[in-house]
Amino acid sequence: MRHFIAYHNSEKMGYEDSDPTVLYTSKTSSEIGDAIWIITGSGKSPKRFSLTSWFVVNEIAATDDARFAFAVRGTEGGALNPAPGLNDLP
Repeated sequence: MRHFIAYHNSEKMGYEDSDPTVLYTSKTSSEIGDAIWIITGSGKSPKRFSLTSWFVVNEIAATDDARFAFAVRGTEGGALNPAPGLNDLP
């Protein structure tokens, strides 16, 4: 299992309705069985970063969305609540 970090910009993408086990991306080097860790940046400058979710990839599919070529999905994993803050870590 390989591990990947993905960044979610809540200002551009929103967050309330997003599925914590789906990543929309223009390119992917992940494969079935890899772990995806989602870091979300929110707020204005300075942004606050937190680790909001994780999942194990079980599907990579093309999308109809012109902004993103792929939807990377998992069934194992989910949202971290509360989401650990990252700004104050070394």
